[in-house]
Amino acid sequence: MPATYTPLVLPASALTCAAVLMLLRRIAPAVGLIDHPGGRKLHEAPVPVVGGLAMCFGLLPFVVASGHHDAGVFALALAMVTAIGAVDDRRHIQPRVRLALEVAAAMLLLADGSWIHYLGDLLGFGPIGTSSYGPLFTVVCIVGLINAMNMVDGLDGLAGSLALVATAWFTCVALATGNGQVATIGAAALGVIGAFLAFNLRTRFRHRAAVFMGDAGSMLLGMLLAWFAIELAGRAPSLLTPVGAVWIVAVPLLDMGSVMAQRMLRRGSPFAADRRHFHHVLVDGGMPVEKAVTAVVGIGVVCGAIGLGFPLLGIPEWAMFAAFLGLGCAVCRWTARTHDARQPQNPASSLDAVPSMPSVARDEPKAKPGAGAC
Repeated sequence: MPATYTPLVLPASALTCAAVLMLLRRIAPAVGLIDHPGGRKLHEAPVPVVGGLAMCFGLLPFVVASGHHDAGVFALALAMVTAIGAVDDRRHIQPRVRLALEVAAAMLLLADGSWIHYLGDLLGFGPIGTSSYGPLFTVVCIVGLINAMNMVDGLDGLAGSLALVATAWFTCVALATGNGQVATIGAAALGVIGAFLAFNLRTRFRHRAAVFMGDAGSMLLGMLLAWFAIELAGRAPSLLTPVGAVWIVAVPLLDMGSVMAQRMLRRGSPFAADRRHFHHVLVDGGMPVEKAVTAVVGIGVVCGAIGLGFPLLGIPEWAMFAAFLGLGCAVCRWTARTHDARQPQNPASSLDAVPSMPSVARDEPKAKPGAGAC
């Protein structure tokens, strides 16, 4: 796609996504893509789980038309993770099977050499390459980010807004480096995410989400952000450093690392459901959902600015990496202390004592067969 058409991509993809979304909302009950309230779910009425499918349908044509040399393989990988998520929304997929399918989708990107070759100067001793471990490391990173986005999808508008912010940062990098093809895909992604958020964010006129993205959406966004990071930071030294890319997606990564560490320290499954997520701690402390989303997304904006701005200020990569690890420890400590302080003294009445269905990066139990899940 010629660079002159890039400014038109954002509104075109947004309109495409919105049109598909309105169509899918009508047929969602017939195909069982409805998330019903109950259990640990806090919404009060059935909600269509079609946001991820709509974003995929709105994005793929522009990915294919972008002219990027990996466009076909990348589109196939996006379609695959979206399909996996949609099936999981409709009918539960066993965690091990789902993880294997995620790995297979991640491996599709390796077909054209889309893996991480360069990690930057993380330790202060010079640039680090991945050598022969690059493909394996790349698959681990992609699957990790897919599940991080799945875990952070806990409040109306949160996962979509974080993805919108991260995509905006990546698109700015693509434009600044003259990478028109990646910028075109970034513009299309901004369009479809924005269109979805128009139906998902709470506003003064709508007090609950009209649609959910479901696993299909969170997995799509995780794959999308991982690809941006690899393309713009993981191949060779560039404007965006590898650790800078990590900072751009810091919020979902830190949240996933924090809750999994806490669960394992308590000798539980790292995938067991609880309310230890950063956003849950804020809401459980009395903060309204809208303000909690604004606060977390604001942190995401600041983290992205750090990732892109600190290298320009001459701050070394190893210092940024150390700061990221330190922030992760601080988040884990704060969420653990705050969550535990609010729990009843009787362990049997604690939320953590309630058995939960283990799953791969999913903090809500599955709905009954035939229903979608958020």
